[in-house]
Amino acid sequence: MDFLHPIVFSTTGTISLGKRVYSELEKRLPKKFLPKRGNIEGKMVIDKFSNENLQIAVQNIRDHFVVILHTQASPVNEGIMELFTLLDAVVRAKPAQILIVFPYMPYVRSDRKNQARISVMGHRLAKIINSYGTNCGLPIKTLLLDPHDSHIKHYFEPDSEEITAMFLLAFGIKNNFNLENTIIVFPDNGAAKKFEDVAHFLKLDVAYIDKRRSDNKERPDIRKIVGEVKNKICIIIDDEILTGGTVFLDANALYKEGAKEVAVAAIHPILMKNEKNNTFFVIQNIEDSAITKVIVSNTVPIKKRLNEIGAKKFIIVDSSPLIAESIKRIICSQSLSELYDSKKLKLYC
Repeated sequence: MDFLHPIVFSTTGTISLGKRVYSELEKRLPKKFLPKRGNIEGKMVIDKFSNENLQIAVQNIRDHFVVILHTQASPVNEGIMELFTLLDAVVRAKPAQILIVFPYMPYVRSDRKNQARISVMGHRLAKIINSYGTNCGLPIKTLLLDPHDSHIKHYFEPDSEEITAMFLLAFGIKNNFNLENTIIVFPDNGAAKKFEDVAHFLKLDVAYIDKRRSDNKERPDIRKIVGEVKNKICIIIDDEILTGGTVFLDANALYKEGAKEVAVAAIHPILMKNEKNNTFFVIQNIEDSAITKVIVSNTVPIKKRLNEIGAKKFIIVDSSPLIAESIKRIICSQSLSELYDSKKLKLYC
């Protein structure tokens, strides 16, 4: 152990999840990694000056293992500036190691140049973080929870780790549905590859929605549904819900094929709001739709939004045990691969 006990900071939009992670991490860390007095929650002071510039001061963290939790939360771009400001304060305070944990990484979908002359901010965000490590001579580790595409972790140097909350969704499904008449539905090939272990773990049949994307269309056309969904409880599973448009199209297609019930399970509930009137229209649209249940994690702030609308269909599964177990394993130099083993889910489920 070449560092003092861990200290964990949370940016503003990650405070609620961060408090859960602190609690879980303190239960999991060996005694030698815990402080003799106090706790592992990092203390910082954020000042926003009249010119809107930020300044962050952190507690004494010299020679400590520092963890920074940051997830995408509105306002997204202000949150990124806060992250960079906090990271600047941290590297100047000379910790022994730095780990940045992204429950949901901002700009994760802006990860490749698929059009001429466009920005690729997922790549640039990683490069900026890398530069902090290069400048201070301390490589910064990162941990991503279910990025949209795994290749984005290769933008980080020296490397980045990836974990998945798919088994948290699996337990959410198991605890809220009659599995005797249930089928998992993959909305596209990407979801089929990513979440096939969920169906295997639950011992459920699967169906696929075969789609074709036209050049000028925002959403693909549904060609056909492969698999028997008639009179079944169909659970569409994917990594995130943004506008809900694709989910509604898929749900309608399943009902036309005779589905008894259509539900949704997604790791990241982005559920965008209408900037003009500040309403969370996606949540309300789901509440008003024929979709019966929505299982999501808390990788982004969601509970307050649901309470404001009085949403009844949403079921939240807690990602903090998974995140805390992953952080503990990195601190203790243990493998993360066990978290992908369905036989060892008691570690965090």
